[in-house]
Amino acid sequence: MRLYGNALTSVHERLGNPNTQRSIGLFTGVLMFLALDLLQLDPARFQINAAGVKRLVKLQGGLKFLDDYLAHRTFLLVAELCGAYTFDFPPNYYIQGDISQREVARAHFPMPKRLTNQLLSLQQRLSSYPILYTTLHDMYALSTHIKHDGSKAFCVNVALDPSIYIVSMKYFQILNDIDTSTASDEVKAMVAVVAYAGVLCMNVFRIAIADCPTLVHRNHILRMKAGIEVSMGMWNGLEDLYLWCLIQGGIMACGEDRVCFVEFVIEHMRKQGLREWRDVMDILEHVFYVELIFARDYTMFGQEVMALPDAEGDTIPLRGFVA
Repeated sequence: MRLYGNALTSVHERLGNPNTQRSIGLFTGVLMFLALDLLQLDPARFQINAAGVKRLVKLQGGLKFLDDYLAHRTFLLVAELCGAYTFDFPPNYYIQGDISQREVARAHFPMPKRLTNQLLSLQQRLSSYPILYTTLHDMYALSTHIKHDGSKAFCVNVALDPSIYIVSMKYFQILNDIDTSTASDEVKAMVAVVAYAGVLCMNVFRIAIADCPTLVHRNHILRMKAGIEVSMGMWNGLEDLYLWCLIQGGIMACGEDRVCFVEFVIEHMRKQGLREWRDVMDILEHVFYVELIFARDYTMFGQEVMALPDAEGDTIPLRGFVA
């Protein structure tokens, strides 16, 4: 606490000094306070320090100055998402007016039209579960922001890690806790496939960021597998999203469960005319993808998909596969 107090005193002194109040060092220091507040789950301090960020951004004349500091800009978006999900705080910056951080993120990183249409279609089919659409959209904004602005910073900027970890845990909990007890078997199956795909995706985020034990158990895989078997004929118009779901299940499954997901993917590839793993990756990279997190798992799973023979002993041609 003494060190925290000394740092706070230094920040206040620099804020009052015209020669230092616009320095990137001061801005970094306030971001460190935000990271600490998130780790300690302290909403009062988070709100105070978020207001400090807003003041510094105003002194700089807006967020344009962060164009040369991509790690800082990435952290800002992640911190806002954490504040929104953990403390229910509205955003302090990016835009003015009463608008959610989700809409801010979506405005900065719009989805490809094809994925947007599929998520809208999913929302219509599962209208009783709007949290699925909202959370998947948020996941896309987060993953795209990291991919575009934070890939290099991701491995070296410690301040980034706790915030992404916290928000990934929040997504994990939201999707894992969806109640489908009153749904029809068909709807229950589709919700299970999409929700557990998101759970598995966020689990990979957690492991990549914090090198922590998995929270996914075989029960998650079995529920998702059962959902796929019931809903297999219900994904017309949602093919990209469905493929992503299958592969999220596949990369986290083991043994006979993993072989089952490999077979699911092979069947889907044949139906969609996808003859090369590169074709699959072109789709996945436009859904939820960060190379530093997913590339290794996708490559390993792709090797298994492309090598598994079908009933006639044939394999999908290995053309275009990059190990």
